[in-house]
Amino acid sequence: HYERSVCSFRQGSSARNAAAFAARFPGGDAEWVATTQRELADLGFHGTGAFSSKGQGTVEGYKSVQTHNAVNPGAPLTLAPSFGLIGAFVSSIGDKVINGETLRVCGVFHPDWPAYCEQYAKADYGFGPYLRDKNVLGIFSDNEINFESSGGTKYLLQRILAVSDKSHFAYKAAVDWCSKNKVSTTSPDKTGCQRFAGHVAELYYKGVKEGIQKADPYMLYLGTRLHGSPKYNDYIIAAAGKWCDIISINYYSRWS
Repeated sequence: HYERSVCSFRQGSSARNAAAFAARFPGGDAEWVATTQRELADLGFHGTGAFSSKGQGTVEGYKSVQTHNAVNPGAPLTLAPSFGLIGAFVSSIGDKVINGETLRVCGVFHPDWPAYCEQYAKADYGFGPYLRDKNVLGIFSDNEINFESSGGTKYLLQRILAVSDKSHFAYKAAVDWCSKNKVSTTSPDKTGCQRFAGHVAELYYKGVKEGIQKADPYMLYLGTRLHGSPKYNDYIIAAAGKWCDIISINYYSRWS
């Protein structure tokens, strides 16, 4: 089966958009989704991808599509909800060191990471509303995590080793990994940095996949829509291939 879905199936927020929407779809969300489903089907599209509907990644997200599917079982739209799992976790532990976008993924070194994944998978604010929904193709747990480099200047390993708080759990985990893998902590080489990125990806994907399996063993895990240099890192791809049911890649680099 070749799934053909459109990304960002949602309403705009401008006043002009709201006026145009009301004029074309006086019946509101129900008419909008039903009409769009027919138009997409005519073009050979089956459903919706990430960032779709209102309030994506929340309990209200994608709800209009699910409501449509419930009353139109013969003309459904598939869903592939996308979330911000790692950010939610780092916020939940109140961490100040890695709470910036570029180091957030290092939260996987925290001892509570596996338990949080299990909790998030079942929660209404997480994957919960989409489990056991036959029209949900699968779940994206995050979007475009840059496991390899951060900020466009240095590798993730270099940046976490440079934090000022040497008692931080992620710093200590990085030092321990370097020691076990014979990688310099003062000037790690490119291969060492890429291997570390694969290690981080392994911890990330393992935690999410095991959380999903416990909540719904039949739900496909679609990964994180890899983008940029991570999609060329063999260690990251190997980790994704081990734990994700589908390796998702945002392929912007060549098609245009």
